[in-house]
Amino acid sequence: MFTDASWVRRFLVGFFVFVLVRGIFLWLGMLGIHPEVWVANMLNWAAEPGVLSAIAWTIAGLAGLAGLIFWPRIAPMFHSSKKRGGSIPMREAALIAFDDLEGTMWREAADKWHGTPEERLEFMATYISQNIHVKGKIPPSQKLLPIPRERFASGTFVEGGNSFRLHHKHENEFVDLHVEESDLHEALKRMKLP
Repeated sequence: MFTDASWVRRFLVGFFVFVLVRGIFLWLGMLGIHPEVWVANMLNWAAEPGVLSAIAWTIAGLAGLAGLIFWPRIAPMFHSSKKRGGSIPMREAALIAFDDLEGTMWREAADKWHGTPEERLEFMATYISQNIHVKGKIPPSQKLLPIPRERFASGTFVEGGNSFRLHHKHENEFVDLHVEESDLHEALKRMKLP
């Protein structure tokens, strides 16, 4: 039915509508029009508003309503767990590349030659690793270290790009692979060129 957030939002909308109406009444009062007199008498409000309080009430009401109206567009800036340009997991980078490269030869190759979704992401991770710097952990370490690009020629990505395994080994050589998001977007721009 209603989430806690929807109740809070409804309360805030009501509050800021009240603030806006109060500000408008105060402005009209300064012009000699007193629609708030009956409200003031009923709720014991002051009938002679000051200029600063009228400005403050109006600005607060408009700012609150504008914030609530535009909140869906600005909320992701406050709720994003990562800022653009930060480090992201290789699997997420492969997903971004897969979606972003729709209609290109890279996406066609991924779709045509690689059957499972994991294999498609591993294909994208392979190209990403050839074009930008990758960091990973050597098990059991928890420290992200840069991985030389030439190292990727001797193995394959597994787990949708989360890990890298050498051809002759069964254990993962590197795990928890990460790339810089800004580097990824630069590589994607180059991949889209004809």
